[in-house]
Amino acid sequence: MPVHIIEYIWKYSKWQQLSLIALTFCSFPLLYFTLEIPKLIINDVLSNQSDTRSFLGFDFEPFTLLLTLSFSLLGLVLISGVFKIYINTLKGKVGETLIRRLRYMLMTQLLKFPLQRFDHMPSGEVSITIVQETDPLAGFAGDSFALPIFQGGTLLTILLFMFMQDWILGIASLALVPIQIFIIPRLQRQINFLRKERIQRVRVLSSRIVETVDAIEEVHIQGTRRYTLAEFSYRFGELYKIRLAIFKKKFFLKFLNNLLGHMTPFLFYAVGGYLIIE
Repeated sequence: MPVHIIEYIWKYSKWQQLSLIALTFCSFPLLYFTLEIPKLIINDVLSNQSDTRSFLGFDFEPFTLLLTLSFSLLGLVLISGVFKIYINTLKGKVGETLIRRLRYMLMTQLLKFPLQRFDHMPSGEVSITIVQETDPLAGFAGDSFALPIFQGGTLLTILLFMFMQDWILGIASLALVPIQIFIIPRLQRQINFLRKERIQRVRVLSSRIVETVDAIEEVHIQGTRRYTLAEFSYRFGELYKIRLAIFKKKFFLKFLNNLLGHMTPFLFYAVGGYLIIE
């Protein structure tokens, strides 16, 4: 069994990962044209005062060209949506397949242990390791290769579109690069660290719950109920703090990604509009 999780994902889902990467690359032209068509609507339809509009070597009436470009944009949005549905479904399938395989491999290793090993192995911890701790692998397995390529490719596509319009506009859009390259990966690493910390604490908590249940008679005899509750209150509080920190960082990361998605039209209309006015 591979030591590192990335090696495990690549070994048992290499062809599926390559399919996800190929589909991700196919989505970039769609993104580019969804940026290009609104520009064509403004420049060739709304700003042009002539009675006919020339587009792709054909002459159109203004209203006909407007409808053609508008429905083309709608078609691209629908195709892009279908792409995303298929890609996300494939990601989920890859993740669930890898989880099933990993759980089977863990059970296989568990059944190979000598009987003496089970005397020092809490059953609750084993159950959590095989069932709960493998769940996060599903999302990570699907995104491990395709997501970085998607994020980087999206940024490069936006930069290419900006530079194709005007080099000043392209330079202005370079302000997005530090956020995409430095801030977002750093936040993701912090989230991953907190998730690992949460898993470790859940494992210890589960073990302590099993120990407490097994020794419940001693708790009643020695009158340590309050001390036991105080310990669990502290452990529950620590888990609460970790999960709250994960939520804050995760939703801030979504906010940044959403902001980056809306920065493209903002820069295009603000900087591009200023250049046209000047």
